[in-house]
Amino acid sequence: MAETQQTLFEKCCACLDDGGVKYSVDRIEDSDIINFTASGDDLQMNCTIRFIGGVVSLYSLIPARFSGEKLVDGIMAVNEINRKLVFGSLDFDRKEGIVIYRVTNCFNDCTVETGGIFMELIRILLRSVDDYNDKLFMLSKGILNFSEFMEEINK
Repeated sequence: MAETQQTLFEKCCACLDDGGVKYSVDRIEDSDIINFTASGDDLQMNCTIRFIGGVVSLYSLIPARFSGEKLVDGIMAVNEINRKLVFGSLDFDRKEGIVIYRVTNCFNDCTVETGGIFMELIRILLRSVDDYNDKLFMLSKGILNFSEFMEEINK
């Protein structure tokens, strides 16, 4: 039997409860939203899981802000990282100069036996943010130039 938005949401909450994750829940229009904070290798990450129908999206803001002459570097860096990612993608908000990692899955016409799939999606989210946050931050602050950034992501 295909999952509904409500059953997906409930399975995810149960999985988070089982893992001891503290979270808050919001409902905005037709979306159920879970917000939580997780520890990465070197930073706390604010994460969001959004359920709309059978579609589940996970988001986390990367703590780098690009502005001025660094804006183009940020756009190019996001493009280069996206070429390397197997799952999910970085979104660049040009107006704000921010980078968000996003994973979206569609569970329409699927049955989710356990909430474990959500923990796997969260692990992917955290690993991807951990892999690139420092490099993007250093690029945004001018600690690395774009060539050095490319060397770092290609190691």
